Amino acid sequence: GLFGLLGVNISMLLVVPILFLSILAYKMITSRVHVSPNLPSQWKPSKPQEKYLTTRDGLKIKYYIVPGKGFGYRRGKTILFACPLGHCGFRIYYPIMAKYGEDYTYITWDYRGLFSSDAPQRLRRISIPMHAEDGAEVLKSACPHRPQADVLIGHSMGVQVSLEMVLIYPEMIDSLILLNGAHGHVFSTAFQPFFRIPFMRHIPSLIISSLLDAPHFLETAGRLLKPMTDMALLFFGRSQLASPLLKKLLGESYLLDFYEDYMGSVCNDLKTLTNYIRLFQELDAHSVCHLLSSVEHPTLIIVGLFDFLLPAYHGDEMKAEMKNSVLVSDIYSTHASILENPERVMVEIENFLVEAARFKRKTSTIFRDTSVSEEKNPNMDCKDPIEAEPPECSKKCAE
Repeated sequence: GLFGLLGVNISMLLVVPILFLSILAYKMITSRVHVSPNLPSQWKPSKPQEKYLTTRDGLKIKYYIVPGKGFGYRRGKTILFACPLGHCGFRIYYPIMAKYGEDYTYITWDYRGLFSSDAPQRLRRISIPMHAEDGAEVLKSACPHRPQADVLIGHSMGVQVSLEMVLIYPEMIDSLILLNGAHGHVFSTAFQPFFRIPFMRHIPSLIISSLLDAPHFLETAGRLLKPMTDMALLFFGRSQLASPLLKKLLGESYLLDFYEDYMGSVCNDLKTLTNYIRLFQELDAHSVCHLLSSVEHPTLIIVGLFDFLLPAYHGDEMKAEMKNSVLVSDIYSTHASILENPERVMVEIENFLVEAARFKRKTSTIFRDTSVSEEKNPNMDCKDPIEAEPPECSKKCAE
């Protein structure tokens, strides 16, 4: 009965650290697949421009720009990054920025309620769709000449924000890269790496609700969590999950620096800590699973086989619904594949961006693989990539 299910849930919580230690041992006794991601031997991140915009509901949102070639002109290419929850800045995306350098302009922003962005007065206005709307406003503000992202890249929470954004504003996005994320209802899979366990989702939900119902305790917990977080960061940042390649490129402590950006600053600010915890509820409440089949944008989905926060089977579920998607499951990583095994992930990203060029936009939401369609029907090359097709063009495409 209920006690049996509770026992299963507790057992799974014990299995997670055992499996985590297993992957560390596995990576220590085996060698990685030696492939060349073509990263530079030396690279120093550029200092981003820091700007603010006022949103449609009156909030000030802070965003960051690292200009590339063609910035300010329509010919310039843009990557918009949607960050993981609790992360401030570009750090998790450094391998991408190091590889492509000035080929792209890079843009990201602080989610509403976190860090230097304002928090809304109404709780409903911190939902995932609101973050997606903010992303569109950031893109319009940063690139008024061409408010369009050649690539939208999201990690963890950023995956749900990216999926929401591409559903609301499909014409603003040309392609997607989704890293270690989910399509929604994250409590139903958290710490369940192999399959969903009944009632397991109620445990994190109960913990989050209890924290939010006791603000005085939350403030005390923030102070107590800081030293504990620092100790955990020291362990994870120095662990065998670190990539030798990025140690050379970004320094021995690059993973520790990332985790510090990811979690360390959350506990310093009560506003950010409160909204950080509240956003877990929003991630669980949100889902676009029923709409995935309508996303035809070329998409690369990367998951870590040992990701216990957002298990790898989310990737399988997204791949099954998104017709122009590619799934990569990395056996050497957990929840930060791009930093833990860039040797594999950066090669997959490079290959994907080459392959994505084959897809031609027919309308704001419809894409065609020209390597297939042009062979079958040479008359399918029709009209404006953003505007809807005229009736005669639609007839040709239907034929």
